[in-house]
Amino acid sequence: MFRIPEKIKELKRFKQVAQVLIKNEMGFVLTSMRPKNDKETEPVVIREMIEELGGSFVKLGQILSLRPDLIPSKYCDELSKLQDHVKPFPYSQVKKIMEKESGKKISSVFSKINSVPEASASIGQVHKGILKTGEKVAIKVQRPEIQELLSTDIDMMMFLANLIDKIPGKKVINAVEIIEAFKEYTEKEIKYENELLSIKKFYENFQNTKTKIPLPYEYLSTDKVLVMEFVEGKKLTEYLKQKRPEEEKKLLARDIFNVFLKQIFVDGYFHADPHPGNILKTSDGIALLDFGIVGEITPEMKAALLNLFIALYSQDIDKAADCMTALHIINEANTEMKNEIRQVLSPYYGVPTSKIDVPKLFIQTLKIAKRNDITVPKDLVILGKTVLTLESTCAKISPNFNFVEESKPFITRMLIHEYSPKKTIAQNIQYLKKAKNIFEKLPDAIETYFNNNAQQNKNMEELSKHVQELEGRLETITERAFVIILTVIIIITGFLLIDKTPQVEGMSIFSVISFLLGLALIYSQIKKALR
Repeated sequence: MFRIPEKIKELKRFKQVAQVLIKNEMGFVLTSMRPKNDKETEPVVIREMIEELGGSFVKLGQILSLRPDLIPSKYCDELSKLQDHVKPFPYSQVKKIMEKESGKKISSVFSKINSVPEASASIGQVHKGILKTGEKVAIKVQRPEIQELLSTDIDMMMFLANLIDKIPGKKVINAVEIIEAFKEYTEKEIKYENELLSIKKFYENFQNTKTKIPLPYEYLSTDKVLVMEFVEGKKLTEYLKQKRPEEEKKLLARDIFNVFLKQIFVDGYFHADPHPGNILKTSDGIALLDFGIVGEITPEMKAALLNLFIALYSQDIDKAADCMTALHIINEANTEMKNEIRQVLSPYYGVPTSKIDVPKLFIQTLKIAKRNDITVPKDLVILGKTVLTLESTCAKISPNFNFVEESKPFITRMLIHEYSPKKTIAQNIQYLKKAKNIFEKLPDAIETYFNNNAQQNKNMEELSKHVQELEGRLETITERAFVIILTVIIIITGFLLIDKTPQVEGMSIFSVISFLLGLALIYSQIKKALR
């Protein structure tokens, strides 16, 4: 629920947001009126409006550009152009934050830190420094009070989202769902220790390769300060401005593509935003930067994706549909949905694999899933968008780059490795080892089983014996209760007949008999109890 901003600066921020919305003819959010913008220019207007709002809204736009399952693809494409350029905060604050976080004077750890940042974004900024031990490092410092500012912006976003969702008519998006997804992302990104763990994992995955991942300095990092190796290289954004030989560019695009295929099909852990600003061209390869957004896929998903590629290569539509079912994109019980997928895949039947339009195929599949109320796994959606961004990046480097053709050698190597005699033998050895362990433990397991059964049978016999004893006791108790009741009745009857005839010595014969019978019954029960 939206809370009314209490601080003056929060009220100013709310006023700024409202002014930007109205200025961009988006006042319908506040007045429930439809926008006047032409449908073709709406994505551009949204992107420009977000750029003007800056801060958290830019971050929201960047994250939404990765989620074509939440917003239409034309908006994703436009929002992917957003650049996170924010005015840097003063070095005096950088120093204050670093010393507060570490509990040490900067001069005791660093011999030098550049006061001018290398980059400045909505969450934090990066400074280049040199440790006392001589290593060059990149220091990522979180903006002062960013958590409070993000909280304020998210409150405002949620307020606006609730208004948008209440506008009558067909819903193209679920605004509240979008803000909830954004909140989840920012809560992870705001804690630098999450990014530190990601860097460590990527560093381990790419050790002894030409792909450079900055070495993280865990002992110098905190939730608000992240210290890592400074990697020398040229950003792709700068590289693309230069004239380079076509063969060099083609090889570079292929290297980048294969690095990401490794992340997807081998590691199962991938960098989710491979735009040119996050990739460096190094002297002998590439380097990856900014690990704020990552994705993870399970071994089952990897196997299904590999089979999906094979199905696309072999143009086996039914197999491709089955793979999509395994990836939870299709509901297996929904025959109509399967037919829709087959219709999407059918144009690629009989055409060269180079003509397969992966981005279009991905977007069409997501639309079908959305129409059928299928919630596609989030990491799979992020993977799809990562692949689209990757293809776009590679195409910018080498315009003739073809996604499907370029992936064939890697997929072929994966298949050879997957079904190689060496791996098959290794797997069989593992199976034999497991079987050996099972057979070795089998006699003990059988003995334990029978021992347990014998014990269980003994326990059942004991239980049966106790039940029989209980039944006997209950029978005795019931019998005695009956006799006691009968005795009481006889004695009472004797009292009732005490004045009745015939009489002997002034006493009723019936009364005497009743008393005698009662005494006899009581005596018999006492005798039984004493046995």
